[in-house]
Amino acid sequence: MGVTSPLKDVGVLKDNGELIERGLSCIAREALLRRKVRLIRPLLGIKRDTLHAYLRLRGIAWIDDPTNDDLRFERVRVRHSIRFKSFFEVAQKVNEAALKRRQYAQMIADLILALDIVVEYGRCFIERPAPFLRCHPGFPFVVGLFAVLMGGRSYLLASQKLNALNQKLCLHSLEKKRFTLAGSLIEYSQKGIAFWREARNIQEAIILPGQTLLWDGRYQITNHERDALKVRAADLVHLKQFFRYGKYFSNTHIIKKGEVIGDMVDFEAMVDRKRPHFPSLQSLPLVLGAKGIDIPELSHRSCCHKVTVQRILAPFNWLSLCEDAALINAVEPFFNIT
Repeated sequence: MGVTSPLKDVGVLKDNGELIERGLSCIAREALLRRKVRLIRPLLGIKRDTLHAYLRLRGIAWIDDPTNDDLRFERVRVRHSIRFKSFFEVAQKVNEAALKRRQYAQMIADLILALDIVVEYGRCFIERPAPFLRCHPGFPFVVGLFAVLMGGRSYLLASQKLNALNQKLCLHSLEKKRFTLAGSLIEYSQKGIAFWREARNIQEAIILPGQTLLWDGRYQITNHERDALKVRAADLVHLKQFFRYGKYFSNTHIIKKGEVIGDMVDFEAMVDRKRPHFPSLQSLPLVLGAKGIDIPELSHRSCCHKVTVQRILAPFNWLSLCEDAALINAVEPFFNIT
């Protein structure tokens, strides 16, 4: 579950020293596509030759996937490595690996629920845990998981990165210390660990009418307007405008150069925080169009544009396994933004 599936051949892993695509060598019996469509593979226990013989008997034609014999693919290399082994033995190992993955996912889910974690407005904060939780074997994985989720990366951290991360974190320091990892800026001190998207490589994008865009690996944005919209990271000027003018915020409100923003109208109602954390707020999506400017995560009840914004979990957004369900179910509620 963690970094390498028990079924993987370590010698053929394409590990770039930072990230690994997990579990590609063993096709799961059940998975979830785009968090909506269940993929069930009832024929995994049937050998290909047996299936071919059945199709011939029924007079049914078929087309073989040309990649089935392409050694550039890991599943093919694994299949070749086990072809002379007992089918029962291989199936038993698969079942054992699936069980271990489910157990690990449940262990991580239990740990996440035991920790004091808050995710809101582009910032995640894990309050300094009790010593027994800090020493939990799954704690580095949880920290790495939230770093990846806040950074919008598609793959979880490899074991080398998790080990280095665990050694680097010192929760006894009076001073705040920072470093970047997996697209996140991580700040830690004796109070706990904070994460937010680092201010690099956040691209502007155009969303056409009716189009759904995956933006920065973190947000899925759908444009329900008749005109195209532009999305980019929120900037300090527009954030200050938002906190000053509240629901009346639009592109007609311009802050003059050098103007000090002192009146935070409806600030508590909008952000529910005593002081804004502008570095993380500047990672939120800002939508620009003919009707004005929206920062949907701050003003989803009063957006001037018709847009749907959903926070996604990049490592699990395209395809997730049923063995990871406990973990995903524990994490998803933190990222509901409406």
